[in-house]
Amino acid sequence: MARSAIECNKAIFDRLKTHAAEKTNSPIGAEISKTNYYIRSNADSKEWIINGNLDAPIYLPNKIIATKISLNSHQLFVVVSEDKFESVNPTDFAHIDQCFTDDQMNFPDFEGGLWTLILAELKIEPSIASGYEILQILITDEKANAIGISVDALKLFFPKIQIFYISENSIYSSFDTTQLFLALTLQNPNKLTLNWNKNAIDSFEDTLTVPHDEYPYYCLINSLYSARWELAFLEIYKQLEFLYSIPQAAELKRLIQSQISVLDIAKHVEDSLSWRASEEPSLAHLFSLLPQGIHDDIVNATANLAPFSAVKPNAAARIYKIRNSVVHLRPAVRPIEIDEDSWNLLNQELCKASINLYRQLL
Repeated sequence: MARSAIECNKAIFDRLKTHAAEKTNSPIGAEISKTNYYIRSNADSKEWIINGNLDAPIYLPNKIIATKISLNSHQLFVVVSEDKFESVNPTDFAHIDQCFTDDQMNFPDFEGGLWTLILAELKIEPSIASGYEILQILITDEKANAIGISVDALKLFFPKIQIFYISENSIYSSFDTTQLFLALTLQNPNKLTLNWNKNAIDSFEDTLTVPHDEYPYYCLINSLYSARWELAFLEIYKQLEFLYSIPQAAELKRLIQSQISVLDIAKHVEDSLSWRASEEPSLAHLFSLLPQGIHDDIVNATANLAPFSAVKPNAAARIYKIRNSVVHLRPAVRPIEIDEDSWNLLNQELCKASINLYRQLL
């Protein structure tokens, strides 16, 4: 369904007027209040407003917003953030201003129309501007039914909007918004609160090498943006939790020779019968499906932790004990002391295990 450029512009400038009134602590003048404003754009640029397709945006810490936008065969990735993200693969995935000069643009002009689309659909607030700065561009001697404002004048009022062009033959062209933002984050680990090391970052990148439709990439993003290692661990652990009932559902599918997907069987059984797989036995069963090398790597990653130094090398039991120490706080369940290097290694190996199991089971 085509959008209305008039409605998009109205939404943007209504927010600007409201922001100006709140920041100046006084109502804006009647003249400004009744005037219609719009972002200047040419005919080609307006195509982005009318027909640009936005994926559902994702919202992240530090007021980061990301979405994928497509128009005809052209794909863009938009990140709203005060931090500047850099792409390490500029031939596949580059800042829009690094792709083309004005005479090389091979897709519809984007400036005014694309900005209108982004500001309207993502409902971005003019958080950078003072009320008086906004009023300064809205007050004009021009007499018209609608008054155009340049993109350059408005850019100063909003958080940085970074636009990446995705090459048609790039691996990124098949990625959704979550996968794209994960890829960009992994190329910019310096933006993260926790000190992730290169090996952990590389293990996360491996999940994108052979993208998996059912893999919960958003858990990896949540893990990377966590402020504590315990929370980062839990987000990766949740990926395993999603698989608890899948082996039993697969066996049920085989027995009844059903055409229903394994995921749907697992969902219907839980919804209809209120049956859920028990956590610790399910985790143990999942780990029994792992290649011995991955199992041993998890054991080695926990070997130096105090509770496990003299315990049988059972990877599932160790991960479950760590999980309990993070989730619960009782006299009998105390936090396990884990240093930064050990958290990096543990999360790295758990990520390897999760992607192996998703590729096996779904």
